[in-house]
Amino acid sequence: MKDTLKGLVVILNYVDDLIVGGTDSEEIAGVKIFLDQKFNIKDLGNLSFFLGLEVTRTKKGINLC
Repeated sequence: MKDTLKGLVVILNYVDDLIVGGTDSEEIAGVKIFLDQKFNIKDLGNLSFFLGLEVTRTKKGINLC
């Protein structure tokens, strides 16, 4: 977790899977660039599945199915 004046960035990790999320898109992009430089990660875009759960986003929030 990284908390800055711009916002919060959280990294969730399970084995070799990562979720990077937060409140500021510039901070998230910076963390993803840093991780890519160190570990050569692959960005798969918006989260739709994680650990067998379907993830959907609505105006009311995030749903796990």
